[in-house]
Amino acid sequence: MTLAKIIVNFDDYQLGLAPAITDAHAKIGVAADGPFTPQRLTRGTQAAELYRGGPLAGAAAVALMQTSPVVAVRVPATTAGTLTSVTRAGTTGTSIPAVAGPPNDAYAFSIAVTRSGTVAAGDAAVEVSVNGQAGSERAVPAGGVLAISGTDVTATFAAGTLVAGETYAFSSAAPTATVADIATTLEDLLSTRPDLRYVHVLGSTTPALAAAVDAILTERATRNHYLHAILEARPMATGETASTYLAAIEAQFAAFASTRVGIALDGGEVYNPLTRQLEYRNSAWKLTGQRATRPIGEAAYRVRTGPVPAMGGLRFDANLVGTSGRFAALRTFDGREGVYVANWPTMAPSGSDYGEVQRREVIDRAAAIGFISAMDYLGADIPVDITTGRVLETAAAAFDTFVEGRVRAGLGANASGVRVRMDREENILSTEHLRFTLSVIPLGYAHRITVNVGFLNPLLAAQAAAAPAATEGDS
Repeated sequence: MTLAKIIVNFDDYQLGLAPAITDAHAKIGVAADGPFTPQRLTRGTQAAELYRGGPLAGAAAVALMQTSPVVAVRVPATTAGTLTSVTRAGTTGTSIPAVAGPPNDAYAFSIAVTRSGTVAAGDAAVEVSVNGQAGSERAVPAGGVLAISGTDVTATFAAGTLVAGETYAFSSAAPTATVADIATTLEDLLSTRPDLRYVHVLGSTTPALAAAVDAILTERATRNHYLHAILEARPMATGETASTYLAAIEAQFAAFASTRVGIALDGGEVYNPLTRQLEYRNSAWKLTGQRATRPIGEAAYRVRTGPVPAMGGLRFDANLVGTSGRFAALRTFDGREGVYVANWPTMAPSGSDYGEVQRREVIDRAAAIGFISAMDYLGADIPVDITTGRVLETAAAAFDTFVEGRVRAGLGANASGVRVRMDREENILSTEHLRFTLSVIPLGYAHRITVNVGFLNPLLAAQAAAAPAATEGDS
């Protein structure tokens, strides 16, 4: 005879706890130096310590001013940065600089002659500005070679004269990576199933790159790993109007559609805490940091969220020309200071339920929790009706309540409601298959507001309200 005893078993998963919504997002971009493995960053100085050259460090640091963490992933540069030709303001001097690189990032350069002289004598002086930030006056050496610090660019003045007041301007494009390298980097990153909300791919995108990213994210969704991405449209060209630019981007991506990829238009002057300068950058640099701080159910364009911080002027302002509804962008408002998010759509086809970032994130969250909740029933003993072989109604109702409660708790205020319904017609004895429908009732969003304005005479209004309603028998 065995001794009497008490056995204690611990039940788990009874509180309906849902995984926390992550604020982390990843940035994939080029850098001249640094590790190729993903790096989890919590402050901008980490980005500066890890990466040199290219946009990756700056983009991470800009986002980290608003959110943390950011996962930075360096992609190898296969195409060197390029320099434009030099434009000259003034016609007196005979020495025009020749510029050489390759540059390590996108910059706007200006060289102003501050003291007249000749290259041979070494008595001329200039002031070099990068992205609008002027450095100290520098003497032009007898050899004529000026290295522009931190950019990997040199300007070499040919023999001749320099005249005070003349300026020389040029710009650079950042080094770029191939579609194959970016796709491989993204696949490697996602193979570890990181807890990310979305991915930001730096650099001017093409339909081929957008299609590659879409294919990877779509494949990940088949493994119950849900996330979306934002890519950058090319910047506006010198002298290109906003309307011409928008029409060109629309034409470039007219044939592309995706419910998981968004494309951001050119932005404006973004403050980079690493360089302490305002730099012209794509709107995604500010969209991504702002979005990470907001609930998944909040519209990206919610005005009460406030303006994006640390920005100068906009080069592309959606307030002036719109965005055609397909592209993410920044905007100003008449009568209100600051720069705001105009919208963040996906490139979804017309009529899709997943055409805006908040609906993409909410439905992905619901799918993730529904998957985790249903996993508790995998291999479970499920009683059936002895006459039909279908799941017993009480068991089906319990399943509905179990999954619905967890999804509802996980979404919180980010949705209006949740409904779960197991398929009562499935003959589980024959199919060993349990089916259910998870439906999310979304929040409504005020995308447009119409105001009717007119005069009111209170006396006439009161008389009209007090007058008895006419009846069919009135004459």
